[in-house]
Amino acid sequence: MKKFVINLPHRQDRRDHFENHNPYLKQWEYFEAIDGYKIKHEDMQRNGFSVDHKWRDPFKKRRITKGEVGCFLSHWTLWRHIARSEEGPALVLEDDCILDD
Repeated sequence: MKKFVINLPHRQDRRDHFENHNPYLKQWEYFEAIDGYKIKHEDMQRNGFSVDHKWRDPFKKRRITKGEVGCFLSHWTLWRHIARSEEGPALVLEDDCILDD
């Protein structure tokens, strides 16, 4: 099974953390995350996405953050990549995960 780790390219510290805390996980591939602070609303709309600026998180009582938008788009883009490939199922991880054996 193919393994992907979502990571922003400029966050080498998070790559190091992932590798140091998951030494037994072999043969993964880093997938370049989408930086929500760099994406433009027009680009999202062009790709069929929209953010409801009136929506508020029911628990935190705040609007969605740019980082959360980037996180969602990163996962969605990777899921689409996996679905379009013929490699079968894959494991999707974030760079802050620590797997316990």
